[in-house]
Amino acid sequence: MKRSLRLIRPLFYMAALWTVVAAGEVWADRSVRCEGRIVSIGAFREEVEQKCGTPDHVEQWEEGYNSAISQFYDEETGRYIAPHLIYGPLHIERWTYNFGSNRLIHYLYFQNGKLTNIETGDKGRD
Repeated sequence: MKRSLRLIRPLFYMAALWTVVAAGEVWADRSVRCEGRIVSIGAFREEVEQKCGTPDHVEQWEEGYNSAISQFYDEETGRYIAPHLIYGPLHIERWTYNFGSNRLIHYLYFQNGKLTNIETGDKGRD
């Protein structure tokens, strides 16, 4: 019995460590630091621009034109969890922030003016 516990204990610690690392990765993409201020998922365009300034590049497009899109984004878990119908087009924007060569490029995605996703890119440029 003691021998099997010696085998299981390291596996338990490795699983616990992996859980902490995975949780850190999830939280890393839920917010971005802009000039000492933090912007998180759920913020509106105006708040992001106020805290981060004007983005270096903006792309805009529409999805689901003349259709009903079923979605509900849970900001706490970072996932879509229950249907919610949005009629008409969904306005999507991707803002690109290049904070310089000491930081990574960040891509902020907005749906109908609300921040829904943050992705980290390659190293920025001066």
